[in-house]
Parts: sequence; structure tokens; C-alpha cells
Amino acid sequence: MWLIVDSPEHALLVRDLLTAEHGFEVLHDARRALQLLERDEAPARLIVHADAPDPSIVTLCQRVRASRDRATLPLLVLLSPGADALRLEALRAGANDAVVAPLSAAELHARVDVLLDTARAHAAVTVERDRIAQQQREDQQGEIHFRAVADDAPAMLWITRPDSKCVYMSRGWYEFTGQTEDAGLGFGWLDAIHPDERAKASEAFLLAAERRVPFTIDYRLRCKDGRYRWAIDAGRPRFGSSGEFLGFIGSIIDINSWKEAEAELRDAKERLREAVDAAEFGTWRIDLVRGIDNRDAGFNRILGLPAEDTASTVFEVFSSTHPDDLAAAQATWDRALRECGVYEIVHRIIRPDGAVRWIRNRGQVLTGDGGRPVTATGTVIDITEQKQSELEREVLLESERAARAEAERASRTKDELVAVVSHELRTPLNAILGWAQLLRRPTRLPEQIDKGLEVIERNARMQAQLVSDLLDVSRIVTGKLHVEVLSIDLEAVVHAALDDLRAPAAAKGITLRARIEPMDVPVQGDANRLQQVVVNLVSNAIKFTPRGGLVDLVLERTGAWVELLVRDTGQGIAPEILPHIFDRFRQADSSTARRHGGLGLGLSIVKHLVERHGGRVRAESNGDGQGATFKVELPCEVIAPLSSPHSVRPPRPRGERTSLEGVKVLIVDDEPDALELTRRVLEEQNATVTTALSGAEALKALRADPPHVLVSDIGMPGMDGYTLIREVRADERAAVRDIPALAMTAFVRAEDQRRALDAGFHAHMAKPIEPAELVAIVSNLAPDDVAPCNDDDRDGGTRRERAPDPS
Repeated sequence: MWLIVDSPEHALLVRDLLTAEHGFEVLHDARRALQLLERDEAPARLIVHADAPDPSIVTLCQRVRASRDRATLPLLVLLSPGADALRLEALRAGANDAVVAPLSAAELHARVDVLLDTARAHAAVTVERDRIAQQQREDQQGEIHFRAVADDAPAMLWITRPDSKCVYMSRGWYEFTGQTEDAGLGFGWLDAIHPDERAKASEAFLLAAERRVPFTIDYRLRCKDGRYRWAIDAGRPRFGSSGEFLGFIGSIIDINSWKEAEAELRDAKERLREAVDAAEFGTWRIDLVRGIDNRDAGFNRILGLPAEDTASTVFEVFSSTHPDDLAAAQATWDRALRECGVYEIVHRIIRPDGAVRWIRNRGQVLTGDGGRPVTATGTVIDITEQKQSELEREVLLESERAARAEAERASRTKDELVAVVSHELRTPLNAILGWAQLLRRPTRLPEQIDKGLEVIERNARMQAQLVSDLLDVSRIVTGKLHVEVLSIDLEAVVHAALDDLRAPAAAKGITLRARIEPMDVPVQGDANRLQQVVVNLVSNAIKFTPRGGLVDLVLERTGAWVELLVRDTGQGIAPEILPHIFDRFRQADSSTARRHGGLGLGLSIVKHLVERHGGRVRAESNGDGQGATFKVELPCEVIAPLSSPHSVRPPRPRGERTSLEGVKVLIVDDEPDALELTRRVLEEQNATVTTALSGAEALKALRADPPHVLVSDIGMPGMDGYTLIREVRADERAAVRDIPALAMTAFVRAEDQRRALDAGFHAHMAKPIEPAELVAIVSNLAPDDVAPCNDDDRDGGTRRERAPDPS
């Protein structure tokens, strides 16, 4: 058998596919093949490369068929795409089969096997018929012997007459199809072919018979169990010794397993294509010698090109690499060409529409003779989403790191805060308890009493200020800090703050200077809160300015703003601390060796109060030892309140009262020391005081002799102050029900004040008490018809009602 091909590539391909099983040799010189044929030296199985014009494939087929010894040599012609006309010429010239590439390995094997089987069968038939011809008169058993040989052949053999009717089917046909001889002969064999292919098979057979040319056709053949299996049917014309047409001889082979394999391969390819499309996957191949490239639609789609675009080469397409990635990508490609191995490049590309995408380009450089690179092939994958996920993951990771660091810093700050709060609270307590113990000694000196009381009062106020700052911060954090915006005299506010601070400044030997320009318009704000701003800024400057230093305060108007400037010659602020100077609990030195106390809350409170007034504050410093400047800017125009205040102020005074003479007061407190202090303060103003240690005791006293004013603690066991005032307001007698009441408690939040007023108290006062404030509120609450007692009344023996001393 000879396989005649029209290109060296086909010759090598066919050799690789068939040599191992069939032992074909390859000959690239068709003229040499004819010479061997003439000398009867040509191999029985040969792959011949015939290239036009001398000799052409048609000429070669004709010369082979003209050879006496090789007239029946099976010829299979494999042609390049587009050679359909040449295929017909080859068949007319005597080729048994002619196919146009591409074709699968399975189909090639099938066609070769069919031709080889046909050749063997034909040889057997020819030999047998020659023998029968010689012994026809002597031995009529020749036909029986032929049938026996045909029946034992691996293929289903058939023979037709010149009129195309089938006159012989080997036993294999009947066993396969289940037909009888009567049903299969003639044209009955067509009934076993699938209806969808029956007409096509009949047409192909009759056309070949008409043209006296070989034919090959695939169709589905019905098995005797009713199933259909794919088969390949190949036949060629028979001619007598004088050239007369005798009909066809052919064979049929079951190729169903090959067809199933081909179908599975197609399905696998389709699944692969779908997967490639879904995965944003593309493939490419470059002939490095000829500069020819081949790429699929997926490749074009990834790079933003039309699917059918073939105008650009792969090299030109890769020129779309992002400029920032071009050098690295080029270096990787150059290294792959030098080393001729596998490589991978991850880089960005810029599509024609300007979109930037990330791709992974993975490929391999293949070498040819001499180790030179001849081909490069590879894939590209769009990994933009993956890169974006990686970036988001990095951002999230960095955010988590920052959050963890912030949490750790907050934890450390909390621990440091607890330690600082403990220290700042214990420090004044130490002085208070120490001097209290000294004053109790019988050996105390008279001058020590004033000194001790001064220390105790100063440290108690310091401790109260610490608690007040903590409460202010709590209100700021929860958004409950109240700012009551009214038209105020800012000059007076600043002067009042400075009056409180001149003594501490003088004690440190610090010069406190002030330049306050008259304000031609009132400023809208909360006088108490703005005084707190001034006090915090100036006291902070005094704290951090060494003895002999200078603190300047300037108040002036600049356009629509009022500017308050506080400048000192103190230790200054380090650059790394300056951005955080207004943070809560943030101090430049939080170590145990720090020179200045405090919780680090004053400046954060200043910032919040200024911003609540619609202003702004900033700090400036040239660094350590260079002093610091704080600048507050407040708008002159009227500002709407930034919160909805819920506080209820006590009733306005109805007149000045110089004494509480004649005012009966009932004080309720479960703490004997607090009760005694309140009693002494009011009795010093000549009030008539009754005391009670519980709410129940107070109710009895109220109902027995209603006082003019009720002063009650809130947090008490059993009946608290809220329950007590509700009982009072629900009493049947107006003398009890309408008693003015003051809630005096250590619950000092804004919501505590609202709750007390909502429960029925007329006023709310925070502990620790200011004696003058307590007297003023009680005087304010006392009815107007209570007249002070005169000397005659007292001399006449008017009794001042008092409860037994709780001590």
C-alpha cells in the first residue's frame, strides 16, 4: 500500500501516526519511487511525497496503475485543504481513496485498515478466482473455497455485478445485521442503513459505479438487536482481463468505537472551549522563524480586540503592555528566548478603549535543529479581578493591622489612664486625709488650722475639677454636653477667668499679661463654657511654663471672627505630639517621671466646646523649649444652638433675701456626714432645719409639719429621692403637695438633672455643694410670704425646729 501526500509535513505526520503499527517507509522523491516500481524494488508499504509538476500525484497514480505487478496496489492520497478538484482527479487516476486534510488519527487508521483489508481481500479473491479459472472445469469447489476465505475475513466483504446489484455478502454481514441472504442481496443491503444516511450512501455508491471510481463512505448500520453502529464502507471497481467492468468489490468495517472516541474528543474540545471562554483564557502561537502568529478569539477578547482580528501580530499586541510593566515583561521574554524554556509574565495591558487589565502570560519557547528557538506557544489569562481582590485584601489587612495597633494603643492608653486617674485622685486625697489627721491632734498649733483648711479646700476643689473634667468628656463622647447659647459679654467672661488664674500664676512667678480689645458687638455663646475654655488654655500655659516665664492673652476682633490668643514661653510641643494635642487622654509625657499632673482632658474639652460654638482652635509650636501658642476663633454672628437643651433652670428670684430667717427646711440624706454639713450651712443662715435619714422618715416629718423647702438626696436605700418626691406630689394636702423641692445629689449628668426635674423637683444641685449656692437656691425656692424672724420673735422664745443630731 502506498500513501501519496502533497507536502513534507503530511509525510512526517502520516509516518509518525502509522509507522509503529504498519511499518511504512517515507520517500520524498516521486521519480525515485517510479524507478523502484519499474525495477520491482519498491517497498510494499511506502509514503511518497509527490510534488507537481514532475511527476504529479495524478501521474504517479496512473503510472502505478499501469504497472503490471502493482496494478492492484492500494493507493491512499492525502491532500492539503482546498484540493477538492485534485481529489477527484486522483480518484479517476486510480487512487483507492483520496481525502483532504485535516483528518483525525482515528479516521486515518480506519481508512488505511479498510484499504489494507480490501487489498488483502482483493488479493485473496484474485488469487482464488485465478485458481478457479484454471481449475473451473476440473474443480467446481473453487467458489466454495472463495466464500470460505471471505467469510473468515475480519471485514464484511461484498461484491456487485456491473448493474450495481449485490451478488455476494460475506457471513460477517448477515451475522452483524441479522439480514437473510434473500433480504440483503440486490439492493436490500440499503435497508440496514440508518434512514438519515440511506439516501446519501446509495447516491455515493451509484455515482462511483457510474464513474468506475473507488468510494468510501461512513454511515450507521443497524445491528441485529436493533441498535445502530457506525461503519465505514469502501469499495473499488473490478475489471476483467480485457478491461471490461465487472462491478465492485468492497468491505465494511465497524468503526463505532472510533466514532465514539471522536465524539468524546469533540465534546472535550467544546468543553475546553467553553471553559476557556468562561475563564477569560486565550491561546497563542508564534513561528519565530517566519514571524507568523496564530491566536484564538479568547486571546483577542482579553486584549479588547475584535474576535476575528488577525491584522496584528502577537508581538504587536504585546506592545500594549503598560509602560510601568514593559521593562520587566521584556526582560522575562528575552530570558525565555535565551534559555528556551517555560516562562511566566504577570503584567498590565492597556486596551484600545483605554481600560487597564491585569493578565498572566504563560508560555514556552521550543527549539528546532541546532537548539535554536523556532516556536513559542502560550496562554493568557485575565486576572484583573484576582488582582483587585488581592489589593482589597492588602488594604483590609493593612486596615486590620492599623485597627489592631490602634486597639493596642487604646488598651495601653486605658491602662495608663486608669493609673493616671488613680494617681490624680489619690494625690489630693493624700493631702486631705493627711491634714485632717494633723488637725485632729491635740498638739496642733493655731496657725496650722488655717493652713490645713486651706490645703483641704484646695485639694478638694482640685479633685472636684478632675471629676468634672471626666464627666465633661463622658458628655462629649455620648453627645450630651449642653451648650446654652445666649448673647454674652466676652470681655467680662475673659476677665473673670483671668481673675481666677492670677494667683496661681503669681505663685509660680509667672507674668500673666492680657490685651483685651473692646467688643463692639456681642458674641453668641455659653458664658460658663467659654470661661471654661479660657481657664483651660491659660491654666495649661501656666502649668507648662517654668518659673519666671511669660503667658500672654490677646482678645481681638478680626472681621467676622473674634480671636483669642494664648501664648506662653514654656516647654513647647514636640512635632510628633502636635497633631494629637487635642486628643483625649493624650499627654506629651505619660511616664511616672513626668513633671506635670493631669488627665490630658483639658485641651480636648476646649476643642469640643469651641467647635460647639461654631469656632475653631489650633495649636502651634516650634518644638521643645520654644513655647506654644493656642488660637481660638469664634464667629461674631448669631449662632443657633448646636443642641437641644433639656435643662430646667430654677425659678427666677423674686427678691433678695439676706437671711433664711423663718424658713423651715427639711433635709433628707442617708449619709450622716453629708446631712450634717448641709444642716450646718443652712443653720448658719438662720434657717429652721429638720433632718431625716430616709425617705420614709422624711414623709412622716412632711406630713406632721410641712416645711417651706424640701432638700433631698437622690440615691438612698429603700425609698430613693425620686420615689419620695412622687409621694409628695401625690399627697392630698396642698401644703405637702406643693412644697418647693431641691434635688441635691452626686448624680450630675444632664439626664440625671432632667430626670429629677421631671420627677417633681424644682431645682437640681450637684455634690460637692457650694455653701453660697445652696443658700441662694433655698432662698430662691422659699415662698415669698415667709418673713424673717426679728429679734423680738427670737427673744420671745420662738423655737428653731431641729432633728436630733445624726451623729
